[in-house]
Amino acid sequence: MSKTISSATNEAEYSRSGGGEFYYTVKNGKCIITNYMEAELIIPSEIKGVPVTEIGDSAFAGCKGLVGVTIPDSVKVIGYGAFADCERLIDINIPDSVEVIGDSAFQYCTALTDIKIPNSVKVIGNGAFQYCTALTNIKIPNSVGEIGEQTFWNCAELIGLTIPDSVKVIGYGAFLGCEKLRSVSVPKSVEIVEGAFEGCPNIRLRRR
Repeated sequence: MSKTISSATNEAEYSRSGGGEFYYTVKNGKCIITNYMEAELIIPSEIKGVPVTEIGDSAFAGCKGLVGVTIPDSVKVIGYGAFADCERLIDINIPDSVEVIGDSAFQYCTALTDIKIPNSVKVIGNGAFQYCTALTNIKIPNSVGEIGEQTFWNCAELIGLTIPDSVKVIGYGAFLGCEKLRSVSVPKSVEIVEGAFEGCPNIRLRRR
């Protein structure tokens, strides 16, 4: 089943598949998911023969009932605020095709406890995981060059953190308010911007 919703500025297709009910747009021969209606999300690798390469800005923002997400290996970009404020989201699979996790992509996903960032990711946007207050462990892959501003701001339960040699800069407020962080190993080559670890009263930075 499909239908088209049009406006003066955009045109969105609706489709129901085995993965649920989607809204999406097609641009330059590529498909961008823009909205979803159900609790368990399995994003298809293509819709009507068009590859799904991007999860659009704010596509699932505020989907309060969304619990689990599976992303296909056709997706390269997770857009700005794509899953922001999905307060029940506890399980998400990011494939090793994804290169960009946009600004605020998972902010306020307060039930998310663990997430694996694959080695394909080159950019983690500002505030990508801020206020993920249940997040306990994060491993930054060796493909990321910068941890941006407020990336893990107020991830108060974060206790496990791995920073690879590829990282050159840790931005302002990147780990601000991560109260449970204690011992973190950081390469000597990394520039730590003032305020990056502010509000982490028990932290001990070990330069290697």
